[in-house]
Amino acid sequence: MGNQCCGNQPINRDANEQAFSQAIPVRLQQKLKPESQRFHQVLISSGENDKKDIFSNERQQDFILNLKPYSHLATNDSVVVSIRVVCHDYSYKDELDWYIDESVIIDPNCFETSLMRVIDKKTGNKYTLRVINFNDYEDYEFKQALYQIYIMQLIGNKYKNLISLHDCYILENEDKEYSKGSIILLMEYCDSTLHEIISFRKFHNWQWTSDEIRHVFGELAQALGQLEQLNITHRDLRPHNIWYCSLSKTYKIGGFEEAKFIKKAQTLHNQLSLNNLGINIQQENEELLNTIRGVPDYLPPEVQKYVDASGAQTVGRYNPFLSDVYQLGLNILMMDQLEVNFESTELRNVVRKLNNQRAGSRGTSNDYHDVLKLMLVGDESSRLTPAELSLFTKSYLSEIPINEDNLVESMKYKKKYAGIESTKVYQLIAVAYYDLFEWEKWLEKMEEILVTYENDKDDFHAAEVLFDIANGFIDINNLTSAQDYFMKASILYNEIGHQLREQNKLNEALDNYERALDCIRKAHNGDDSYEGALLLENLSNGYRLQGNLARARSFLEEACRITEQEKGSDSLEFAKMSINLGKVHSLLGDYKHALKRVKKGLRITEGHASGNQNLQQSMLSYNNQNQQLQNQALLLKAQGLTMLGEIQRLKGSLGKAKKNIEEALSIREKLQGSGNLEVASTIEVLGNVYFEMEDYHQAKSSYEKALVIKKSKLGENHVEVALTLNNIGNSCKHLEEYDKSQKFFADALVILKQSQSGDDHPLVATTYGNLGILLKQIGNIQSAQQCLTKCIQILDKTLPKNHPDSLFYREQLQEIQQ
Repeated sequence: MGNQCCGNQPINRDANEQAFSQAIPVRLQQKLKPESQRFHQVLISSGENDKKDIFSNERQQDFILNLKPYSHLATNDSVVVSIRVVCHDYSYKDELDWYIDESVIIDPNCFETSLMRVIDKKTGNKYTLRVINFNDYEDYEFKQALYQIYIMQLIGNKYKNLISLHDCYILENEDKEYSKGSIILLMEYCDSTLHEIISFRKFHNWQWTSDEIRHVFGELAQALGQLEQLNITHRDLRPHNIWYCSLSKTYKIGGFEEAKFIKKAQTLHNQLSLNNLGINIQQENEELLNTIRGVPDYLPPEVQKYVDASGAQTVGRYNPFLSDVYQLGLNILMMDQLEVNFESTELRNVVRKLNNQRAGSRGTSNDYHDVLKLMLVGDESSRLTPAELSLFTKSYLSEIPINEDNLVESMKYKKKYAGIESTKVYQLIAVAYYDLFEWEKWLEKMEEILVTYENDKDDFHAAEVLFDIANGFIDINNLTSAQDYFMKASILYNEIGHQLREQNKLNEALDNYERALDCIRKAHNGDDSYEGALLLENLSNGYRLQGNLARARSFLEEACRITEQEKGSDSLEFAKMSINLGKVHSLLGDYKHALKRVKKGLRITEGHASGNQNLQQSMLSYNNQNQQLQNQALLLKAQGLTMLGEIQRLKGSLGKAKKNIEEALSIREKLQGSGNLEVASTIEVLGNVYFEMEDYHQAKSSYEKALVIKKSKLGENHVEVALTLNNIGNSCKHLEEYDKSQKFFADALVILKQSQSGDDHPLVATTYGNLGILLKQIGNIQSAQQCLTKCIQILDKTLPKNHPDSLFYREQLQEIQQ
């Protein structure tokens, strides 16, 4: 049961706010202003728990958040939040760790943060992602986010009806002008909010049954009871903060931005001390002193009286746990009434009537309306506590969970269909304006279509609209505007190509790269450009992954020519293209041209990196612009040394190869960290050298290290993972671990078959060839012959007849046939 509150006058948190007492009155549907005085300061610990590495872009950091007390008799309290800090020069979107599953979840009271449904591109798992941007560690947004993490870490992941936090980290992007960094919160996937569901049901007159409401009521009441047991009060229970999760078929409480942890044991100790001093406990009970948080419409009567007309921050004496009960009651009432708008006269009348009633008998009732009366009663002392509510509604829980999946799918379909239909209408109108030579109105409608696709995160159709606008400007001879829109379209097509390539959808990736290249050429009136060279390089990489090495070489030779012309023969851009072309020559078995290209690239990088004699000192001043250019040259040098070492290995110079690759690995690990994808590739090339040295244990160890990094960065089913599995299988074969070897070869083939690389890929051929040699060693001659024959057939289609791989596997097949 609750406690009586004393006094009706609000306690001002900040005397300066008095000056704004004549400000615009606060809207009852709008969240109150940020609690500016809630948090005192943030300290960064420098203890043993802070793991730092000047060569790594990640560290574990302890933040000490000091909380300001509400009473002058209380002392400052503090909480410690340990969190990863990742330093990059891009924002959370630029890193492309996530596919945005749907548009941002809209909460009119949380515009300062981004909340979206996302899919992890590596695992396919779905999450809800909240992003809080900040400029400084002393910003209110940063402190509030830290405290929210603290609350969610207290909750953990063992409560069925409370949203759990899967991961969180700070992304520092100091090179971004608009923001120093972002706090990323990765939470359970929310299919829909209660606000969205009530709105949809109201529109379609789709009422819940009494049993369905009782079940949801029971779930949320249990969650509220669990929060009280954890000494956590929510303080902002609204339909936007109640989420439906289809994976568990449950409604859950989320949105802990305004939540607060209350140390009840400490408060009791303070009360006893005050008693001994003869001080009135009721007046100095800090547990009852709380800031007024949330949206005024959802506050109970005993709290609404403290709301300042200007929205200034105030403190009132009330029990926040009983306020949570009242707010949950309003949410259940909204479900019952199918109403989310407090401007509804009918809803306001129901709430007013319940506020003014006398409390009924306390106890379990099958009619949830009886329990609602005890939650929404205006007299705080007569209201149910969370523990009582949890007990009285436990019987409401059904053995069969409520299933809103069909409704959620209908919502998604309706939303998508409505968007498609509106764009079709806009397109017809735009064409009509164009035919009537109404260029401004045509552009206005096309821009409206573009905004629709951008809001839906439909990059492909957005790119098509940009392309159509550009062509329209060509027709009316506005070449400057046409160039601008062609460039915008090329950027989108290129990004789509990157995403598809990472998903192993190589054919679709190449199509989008071709579209991007077409846009670039039109933007430059068919003339060569460095942007075009970069797209030619992307096309080359795509064809290389497909195994079409001849075409990859052709595109890259053209990219080299243009880059030398546009950037100069001593530029790092040309050095990079030259080294990449050397790699393709090497894959084709043309080691002479490969060496020539790689050495040319290395000579250029040496000139740019020569000013950086001390690599350690280089890292300490990494943010310096000149230093960054030198580090870029060093990384390019590492790429060239790796490629040089690989060619030397293929030509039999194993000592030189090992030395060059180890130098490359040292540079990469210091500048990029041990978990970088390029580091994995370098480790794998070093493994190839160990393999040729017949140190199969060391080779296998290197391949296994590379595999761990590749899987973490690319996922389980990428072509690059198949390459490493093939190498591990080959090592196991020489170590006479035949069962393991056969499994690795089989796993590699499964990945390659599922990808769009197709059967005609050199890696498919070498995997079949290695499997054939293994089968030959264990005496399965017939299967060995079939595998080697398949290998030769593919190599004949993809590589020159005199390629070393073709000659090697043909020799193995001839031995069997003889």
